[in-house]
Amino acid sequence: MEPMRKILGLVSFALLLAGCAVNSEPVEEVAEPEVVEVAPEPEVEEVVVEPEAEYDPCSTNGNLFIIRAEDNCLEPWPLDSASGILYCNPFGEANDSIVYQPDEDPGIYYALNGSALASGYPDPDPIWLDNPDGTPPKVSLGAISLAALKLCD
Repeated sequence: MEPMRKILGLVSFALLLAGCAVNSEPVEEVAEPEVVEVAPEPEVEEVVVEPEAEYDPCSTNGNLFIIRAEDNCLEPWPLDSASGILYCNPFGEANDSIVYQPDEDPGIYYALNGSALASGYPDPDPIWLDNPDGTPPKVSLGAISLAALKLCD
């Protein structure tokens, strides 16, 4: 019996090994997938092309009006400053203050009406042209004041 036991033991052992070999496959290491960062596509802004408008030097832009003597928007031109900006309520006073800021001295806003004078803007006399014939003594500020009042609407 002894030899039979040995044979049975060997056969059992062989079957056991064979079963393990059949049921088990070699384990392969699986590499982690590589993460590739992709930059998002830039947003494309739609450009609307409008027909070219003709430049109008005598038009306003919000609460300001860029004026130049050479454009002949105001007749007669009342100031010794050749160009500047007219404002209505430049700092939000909401009192219809009309002021002129000359290009030659952008730090000063001259009053062109009573509301602006009452708000503390300086008198325009230093840049206000004398009337060539002397009557009245100064060129009228009427045209420039009317243009500026349109800004206040």
